[in-house]
Amino acid sequence: EEIVPEEFFIDKDLLTKIEGMHREYKIGLLSNFSNDLQPKIENEWGIGSAFDEFIISCDVGVIKPDPAIFNLMLDRLGVKADESVFIDDRIKNIDGAKEMGFHMIFFTDKDQALEELTRILQA
Repeated sequence: EEIVPEEFFIDKDLLTKIEGMHREYKIGLLSNFSNDLQPKIENEWGIGSAFDEFIISCDVGVIKPDPAIFNLMLDRLGVKADESVFIDDRIKNIDGAKEMGFHMIFFTDKDQALEELTRILQA
């Protein structure tokens, strides 16, 4: 499956926030999209430096919300679930992360997600 550019956009404000947080926190990207995504992130969009790890489900043969993909990200980042915040726009993925002990944010919009993230990180 080829990524259609109109399906995606880079929110510059959100990217700036992620890059700022990357100075203090480990940041991972976990996606169930096709293997076309990682080259876009690293080469075409040039945002790869905002993340410590990328895991694309088709590359590892398991998809969210399977615990194996969450464990793979935790292992690669060297963190525990209860030290991590998982943000997603699909409730089944949020439920999977919750079962594993992650702090979760159900993404509905950028402002809501950033507000919840700030609250979790300050706790």
